[in-house]
Amino acid sequence: MMRAGADGAEVKISIEGMMCDGCSSRIEKVLKGMESVKNVNVSLEGKVATIQLAKEAAGSPEAVAAAAALVDTINSIGFDAKLSQ
Repeated sequence: MMRAGADGAEVKISIEGMMCDGCSSRIEKVLKGMESVKNVNVSLEGKVATIQLAKEAAGSPEAVAAAAALVDTINSIGFDAKLSQ
């Protein structure tokens, strides 16, 4: 799910395969290192990452590309991620 707001776009990504706080922390660390990301909150219990995109990546085409890159990045480190509905 992607929502646009005054501070930029927010992306919610469902993540399967997280087993512990170490998993959620690893995902947060990797995503925070991405240029398009302003803030990240990963919920182990909710199996979801809520990501606030940097303003530069919050425009409609840029946000779609950034969301796809976030999903690909999470998948590349061993989890099963997809945009939340």
